[in-house]
Amino acid sequence: MVTWNQILYRLLDPPTAPIRGTIVSRTATDGRGPIDEQRVAVWRDGHRMRVEDADGEIRYLSDGITGWSRDRRLQFLSDPITHLGYRGPGAEILTIRSPMDRKRDDFTRPTDSPITIGEYLGRECWNVELAPPPHKPAPMQMVVDTETGATLQWRNDAYGASVSFTEFAVDTHRDVTFFVWDGPCESSGDRSARLREEFEAKRRHDAEWARRNLAPEPITLHLTATVRPDRLRTSHDDESIEAQFSAENGAFHFTLARRTRSIEAWTHPGGTTNARFWATDRFDWAVGSHQELTDQIISDIQSGLLADGDVHPAKFPTSRQ
Repeated sequence: MVTWNQILYRLLDPPTAPIRGTIVSRTATDGRGPIDEQRVAVWRDGHRMRVEDADGEIRYLSDGITGWSRDRRLQFLSDPITHLGYRGPGAEILTIRSPMDRKRDDFTRPTDSPITIGEYLGRECWNVELAPPPHKPAPMQMVVDTETGATLQWRNDAYGASVSFTEFAVDTHRDVTFFVWDGPCESSGDRSARLREEFEAKRRHDAEWARRNLAPEPITLHLTATVRPDRLRTSHDDESIEAQFSAENGAFHFTLARRTRSIEAWTHPGGTTNARFWATDRFDWAVGSHQELTDQIISDIQSGLLADGDVHPAKFPTSRQ
């Protein structure tokens, strides 16, 4: 009779022969049966792998060294497979768990139930029940192909969830180009750098907009903190805005908000704890901060704003009237 250690030895490597098939992933919650089903087509030859959606669109490729993964925007990322493994439907039975991972307690050891030999998709297989970790209530059931060592099914009978090959066959060796993406892509490092630059460019653009339309010169408060607009939170067609101002030394921060005149209540801008409100002929105004907002601070802020035909009052309530 086969032992768990013998099966585990097979699971630490890719299948011993090229394989192809269809995997269906069914997700269930609280024992109420399947609530979601996803289907992918898979080809595998050693560490090389190709995964396609049900409509034939490539989801993941790997030539054994580099992985190419399609993101939600239908663009491809490329990285070494040590950093970019497959994470989509069917990953539970396609991912090779490392020896270190196998030493943990998350469905890595069999229960007391015996390992049996059965048949799945017309193929001889081992049936193993795996014990749950202490924080999970039910065991998992695993089906392993005896010829290739491929995991054919991973399921939880207690909850009706499963990840299963519904079609499976030993394939022929395919040319490496079948597992390589030759279209446009970028590395995750390049993408992170690009997104950071886009964020900083938008931040610079918003700060410049606020300087042109709100406060062209730095505002000096009597608490000896000079503040500048550095982030435009919102901008709408009705000229409503919300801008964040910060002192260069970090000593003071506040959010300035403006909207067209309204009788509706107004929450503290920027989710701040303190706020002061006032109105001009054209707009309602508010300043919010987690720091104290004295009359002098509000007066300093008003004096630094572009008048644009509006006259700011000398008195202002601490709550919306």
